[in-house]
Amino acid sequence: MLSRTLVRAAARPSLRSASAPSLSRAAHDHAHADSNAGDVFPEEGFNAPFWRNGVIFALSLALVYRLTPAASADSNEESPITKYLAFHMPDKQLWVDRSVKHLEMAKQAADDRLLFQEAESSKVKRIKYPGVFQQASPNFAVGSQADLSDLVIKSERDDFAFGKQESAEDDE
Repeated sequence: MLSRTLVRAAARPSLRSASAPSLSRAAHDHAHADSNAGDVFPEEGFNAPFWRNGVIFALSLALVYRLTPAASADSNEESPITKYLAFHMPDKQLWVDRSVKHLEMAKQAADDRLLFQEAESSKVKRIKYPGVFQQASPNFAVGSQADLSDLVIKSERDDFAFGKQESAEDDE
């Protein structure tokens, strides 16, 4: 059946003529309609199951609170809610231990942050490959390069000594 439809479509002359507008143009000539125009939504209100269940839960919670015996001022007995909470809460020492551990970790993080903030970069930028001074470029003519025969590469000790000399000069 599918093959018959394909044969008919191939044998049929084209419906599109030279005077007919193109499909993409025709689609853009009309105002765009809302894609949800045909959808029908149920009426919203407070009779949804969510609200019904919420009201039932609140009423049952108020009823349980009213019916449970309250602890009187002269007796040492606790209410059932207090007993339940005390049973399921971890002991106080666990929270103290957690707080102390958190404080120690916060102190360590602050020390690390301070260390990185106070770090200074070296005053002399080190070259990873000092042999680059010996290489010549084919783009320069002979004699156009700088004379690097008296070049002295500083060591880190010289770098730190330079910083100390500057601070000594600033103090004077």
